[in-house]
Amino acid sequence: MSDHIMPRLVSADALPAIFGSKDHSWLERLSTEAPGRVASLNQWFEEYYEGRRDNEDDFDPATRLDFSAALTDILNGHLTTDHYEVYLSTWELLCDSLGERLDEHWAYRSEWVEPFDELLKSHGLRLQILELAYSSQPPFPLPRNPDLGMSVGYWPAADLDHARAVLARNPLHSDDPEFQDTIDSIVRWLELAARVPSGMIVGFCY
Repeated sequence: MSDHIMPRLVSADALPAIFGSKDHSWLERLSTEAPGRVASLNQWFEEYYEGRRDNEDDFDPATRLDFSAALTDILNGHLTTDHYEVYLSTWELLCDSLGERLDEHWAYRSEWVEPFDELLKSHGLRLQILELAYSSQPPFPLPRNPDLGMSVGYWPAADLDHARAVLARNPLHSDDPEFQDTIDSIVRWLELAARVPSGMIVGFCY
């Protein structure tokens, strides 16, 4: 399982519309908004492909993508390779542009997540930390996850709406300081998401 959950708040209406939109103005937009991030991603992609070349006898160098090529695949609505990590990193930058990073991030530890998820469930909430760390049905198109240390999950807008209604009637508290800090973060996220049409929270994990 991945080490950290890095959450983003985005509109569930805006995000899916990117895939297959053919709106290639995104190439210039992201290169202008975040040139340093784009450069860092391209450098990381190079290292990623060098690692695959050294460790996979059947790796085809012709399938290598840079950021522009990965984003073009997304905009065209056709993923041309199985390079999960490259596409996921590209989607992460799209989420940053479409929405906002939430301040908190959590280290994923099963000894913390499992009992905390039980607490949420026992309180009648549909939110689960595990679903924010890893979803079998990601919020956007990706190749199969090879389970090499990166994953994505999300909390859909309907579950956030449900959580706001439950907590308005019956606030959640815990005597465990770490649990209470997490509860406080979730409450803040719910307040922020309420201001975004169809706001959902996407968790990038690595």
